[in-house]
Amino acid sequence: MEEKRLIHLKNLMTIAFADGVLDPMEEEFIIEKASILGIEEKELNEMFKEALNLKHKIVQTSVRKEEQMADAILMAVLDGYLHENEQKILHELGRTLGFSKIYVDEIIQKSFKYWKKPAEKS
Repeated sequence: MEEKRLIHLKNLMTIAFADGVLDPMEEEFIIEKASILGIEEKELNEMFKEALNLKHKIVQTSVRKEEQMADAILMAVLDGYLHENEQKILHELGRTLGFSKIYVDEIIQKSFKYWKKPAEKS
């Protein structure tokens, strides 16, 4: 069975690639989270190569459900835009973790309120 820490990272990659674009801030967040989870660079590079082919697999892992949801929402709002595919995945993850759709939407809304969108590049 696939390690739960890898599944958590793949969940984040699923959200990062849901809009078809890997924003540099999303990539940086994934790299930081991989480091925290003890995933080696070689393994992470392989995951990035396979990222576009990742099957949509949102499952609960040993990571606290609140942390999983917070990581997922942060991943979705990092680029300052919530794509409808990202929102669907967040709702699915929330449901899997036992959170209502209303709760997930409230957290997303609060995240946008407090998240400072990076300066637009010219």
